[in-house]
Amino acid sequence: MLVVLCLFSAPWLALFWAGVQSRHQQAEIDRQAADFFSQFSEVTPNVAAETIDRIGTALGFSPNARYIGPVSIDQTAQAAFRNIDDPLARYLQQQTALVSGPMAPVPADLAIYLDTYRDTINKAQQQILQGDLPQWEMIPEKMFDLNYPSPGFFNILYLQRLILLSAIEHHERGQTAQTLSAMEASWQLNQAIARRPDLVSKLLSSIVLAQQASLLRHFEAVPAHWQTRLAAQSPQQEILTGIQFETWLRYRISQRTWSAYTAPQSSVQSSVQSSVQRSHLSTTQPLASLSHWFSARSYPRLKSIKAARHTHAALATLAATDICSIPQVAVEQMLSELQTEQGEREAAFSAATIARRWRRAGDRALALELSGHVLAAKQAKVEQGTWPTQLPNLDSQVCPTEHWIYKLTEDRITLSLSKQLITGTLVPLKYVSDSSMPAIDP
Repeated sequence: MLVVLCLFSAPWLALFWAGVQSRHQQAEIDRQAADFFSQFSEVTPNVAAETIDRIGTALGFSPNARYIGPVSIDQTAQAAFRNIDDPLARYLQQQTALVSGPMAPVPADLAIYLDTYRDTINKAQQQILQGDLPQWEMIPEKMFDLNYPSPGFFNILYLQRLILLSAIEHHERGQTAQTLSAMEASWQLNQAIARRPDLVSKLLSSIVLAQQASLLRHFEAVPAHWQTRLAAQSPQQEILTGIQFETWLRYRISQRTWSAYTAPQSSVQSSVQSSVQRSHLSTTQPLASLSHWFSARSYPRLKSIKAARHTHAALATLAATDICSIPQVAVEQMLSELQTEQGEREAAFSAATIARRWRRAGDRALALELSGHVLAAKQAKVEQGTWPTQLPNLDSQVCPTEHWIYKLTEDRITLSLSKQLITGTLVPLKYVSDSSMPAIDP
């Protein structure tokens, strides 16, 4: 009889335990989610965003939002871009992977495309430079809804590729003013995306930022403010913020799937307060409903809570870890062990995904540092007529225990990172200058 009683009561005790645990943990994690989302204000779309979207349709790109007026995508332009999309992506990847040395000439098919759509690309650049920064809708609370049409920004990625290609072509022709104008438009557009907290925006802005910094290493007469801009960027922290945002977003979405209370809330904070109040009522009236205490929904609720907690614990660990002190494979192992120790088999992101994105963001951060030092050396050469004998502030901010090594040999400089064990980086961390600067037209 005792064995039968234990077998009969075990599932109910397990359900009761899961319910108690989930309600105990939910109030605290809901407060953490509310504190995180409270950092981000709602953003309403502006005229500049619609203008950029409509210019994009003339290049064959789909807009990021729905608009009242008719939106017609140029089918001919769409087909033309489709033909050069892959070659363009490969060409930019090859050029931005170069640390130094001359860039390859713009291929004939890409040059023909630029000639055909130059006016439209220039129109987009002028809109970015002369108008307000475009801003597309972002309402964190609505993003909890799986049907919310969050912008994918593919058209922005395509437009950025065309603007950067235009900058390269102007550089080939020695047109410094046009080159820098295109780079400025690319920078401003990227800032409009970078200030969004979602992971898609963070990944896009990080990729474009790395391409901008790589191209700047090849250009001459780059204004000094670019050094300040690059030094102010923090690709690793930005990506971690994006992962954190996505983790909380997934938690909120999962919360809505198992919540017994489906009434819409007016804000994130009111949702949390309502959750806390329900938790309090359930504690003061434990016998009000047996289904409240013995619900199978407690397991997915507890699972989503643990998934969020594990991912945030992993992000907190990585925030204090630099790319030079530990390789990616060791980070994966560390995150996997952390997951095992906490007994959490589920996470919003796998250990491999988090480690890979952390490593790539660290690569880009180091490449940004290298670009900043190259620009400083080039500026000094323009001002002094010769390469400087030394550069200041060569300590690495990305890797606090490392520094950049600057060497001047005759009329050639070399910049490299003191850490020699980093392999497989997106950009080789060594710059060797050309023996002379090319002539440029002002």
